Amino acid sequence: YRKAVDLAHRLHGDHSLAAFTPQIRLADALHSADSDDAAVGVLAQARDTLDFNHDDDAYRRAQLADQFGQYYATRDLPKALDYARTSVELYDRAHATFDLGFALSRKARAEHQSGLDNDAIASYERAIDVSRAADGAANPDLVRYYAELGEVRYFHLDIAGGEGDARAAPQLAKTIHGEN
Repeated sequence: YRKAVDLAHRLHGDHSLAAFTPQIRLADALHSADSDDAAVGVLAQARDTLDFNHDDDAYRRAQLADQFGQYYATRDLPKALDYARTSVELYDRAHATFDLGFALSRKARAEHQSGLDNDAIASYERAIDVSRAADGAANPDLVRYYAELGEVRYFHLDIAGGEGDARAAPQLAKTIHGEN
């Protein structure tokens, strides 16, 4: 992804919108590789790219907020939650259903870590609804959403709800992948 960013800069200039998507992909890869310090630098460049171009495209701004939320999730929880809320709002505005489900689950995690369990439960429930609408009733994302929702409900002392969600997760996995 770094080569794609460099190529976009070389062909279109340092603040070209053509570099934005490769920058977001690079930041995501850096998060996955536990290179968060490098990721935040790339995200700052991506933000500068959008600002330089006066670009307020909801989808691009949502992607940026989502990535910043992931970065701050282990560093500054209130900031992570603000970015998560912003990404959900912007993905919603952009009608980006696939990305909205993931953003809602990340928002739910930040809410749970902030002690906002009722908000987290509502976010997970919405993520489940969005995911079902986008990808059908038997999709792999639902397994994770139900498992995480079950944990929050257990933590919130909704034992019956947590147990129901905890059972739904492996049942869905079995439906998707079979007995293995």
